[in-house]
Amino acid sequence: MEDYITIYVSPHAETANKAWINDVKPTVDVAEEKVEVFFKDNVLPSYNRAHPYLAKVYEQVRYVVMAIVAPIVKEGGEKAVGWGRGMWSEVVRPQVGRIGERLGGTNGNGYVLCCRSKSANCERYIH
Repeated sequence: MEDYITIYVSPHAETANKAWINDVKPTVDVAEEKVEVFFKDNVLPSYNRAHPYLAKVYEQVRYVVMAIVAPIVKEGGEKAVGWGRGMWSEVVRPQVGRIGERLGGTNGNGYVLCCRSKSANCERYIH
């Protein structure tokens, strides 16, 4: 394995290293200097000028969210939960009970019909 690395990989690694040192690194260094100058000359002063306004906008948006939006969402969520509970007790639970009866299980209340016929005298339930 070591012979393979020495024979086949080492020449390519040396070529890549020379290319990095001679071609790529000088370009990266120049680009790094340009980016640093651009940041110091343009981005940082713009941020410093905008910062007070950004802080003010942040506080206003926070107030709107906490004082207006959050209570509305909370109230709507509570109404939705209440609606869901009502929907469960009024519509879904009776249907689940009927499906369970048809499948031979419980009627939704934890009771099992004592017989499977639909005759009038078969109203007894076994717990």
